[in-house]
Amino acid sequence: MKFYGDRSDAEKLLEIYQTMRRNKVPFDLRAYTVLIHALICASSDIRASRAILDEMQKEHLEPSVVTYSVLIDALAKAGNLREARELFELMKVRGIKPDRVAYDILIQGYVRMGHGPEGRQLYEEMLLSKIQPKVGTYIAISPFLTPT
Repeated sequence: MKFYGDRSDAEKLLEIYQTMRRNKVPFDLRAYTVLIHALICASSDIRASRAILDEMQKEHLEPSVVTYSVLIDALAKAGNLREARELFELMKVRGIKPDRVAYDILIQGYVRMGHGPEGRQLYEEMLLSKIQPKVGTYIAISPFLTPT
């Protein structure tokens, strides 16, 4: 699947996925995550990726922080920060602790879209969670931090 994602062939990805489902080939967490990532890389099709996420959950497979981060990244890059934040919060509600990558993605999305105060709030939450940001995230958010 990654092969077709790297080549931006979303149609082929979905065809393989549907064939595997018809043939009752079991999908595990990694396969779903790779499929979601490949679909986003191939077509930026967030709706199809969200549908795959919903299907995962119907199969009683809980997405991982990596799975959520892939979708949050795509949403943030598409400028859909509201939905990215909702997904971030859903992840926490479901008991999946955001990691540095998940926080960094959303913080940088806020800064990139001109929402520094929201980024700062999330940055402070990140620090309270004892998670250290990447240098790039610190540099991006630093104009919005109150000097101490």
